[in-house]
Amino acid sequence: MGICAVRAQERIEIFDAHLHYNQEPTPFYTLDQVREVFRRNEIIGIVANSRPNKGTLELTQAKWPELKVVPFIRPYRVRSDIQTWFNGPRFSN
Repeated sequence: MGICAVRAQERIEIFDAHLHYNQEPTPFYTLDQVREVFRRNEIIGIVANSRPNKGTLELTQAKWPELKVVPFIRPYRVRSDIQTWFNGPRFSN
């Protein structure tokens, strides 16, 4: 029986396409902790959204050179808006 050589797969860059960084009432992780999780897992980019949009803005404004942040602003701002945001005065004719 011969020896089978096994090669490790090449590491790939990961882009997290749906990250929630909610702020209600406060974020569970600090920005520094979030950055460390991304660094440790070699995440190079995220589509960030949060409730309220403050978390998205904080991630975008951090301007970490190793992480691309694409902001995704939600039309609802608080948990109670999730099912009814489209009925609000901002969207009526």
